[in-house]
Amino acid sequence: MKVKQALRDPRAVEGGVWVRPAPDHPEFRVRAVVRGPQFQRKLQALEASWQREFGPGGVPAEIQQRALADLLFEHCIMDIEGLEDCTREEAQHLCGTFEGQPLYLHFLNAVALADARRAIDAEAAAGNSGPPSKSS
Repeated sequence: MKVKQALRDPRAVEGGVWVRPAPDHPEFRVRAVVRGPQFQRKLQALEASWQREFGPGGVPAEIQQRALADLLFEHCIMDIEGLEDCTREEAQHLCGTFEGQPLYLHFLNAVALADARRAIDAEAAAGNSGPPSKSS
């Protein structure tokens, strides 16, 4: 195995990669980055504050959904295309609602797909995007 097969695509960590999180809707694309250290720190801080505020009964679902959607969009969702009649901000708002949970799952899938991209995939894609060969 080449080591690049086990490394994340650097673009998935920094600027984001375009993925199609809804196979039935190929026009819907998301530029996403992985859940990095800053995301993890904020998630841990949120969970700690919820523990202090709500105790063993747990955080109410509507508060948790809103906060997780906001966190995901703040750190992992860079851009969207092909989601008709909906801006990035509107999508973020919808994802924080009970009604929008299926949409939220598409965005979670986008982040998972970005995280699944490997450095060797990026290298291969770069090789495919070179200048066209001249035919004789």
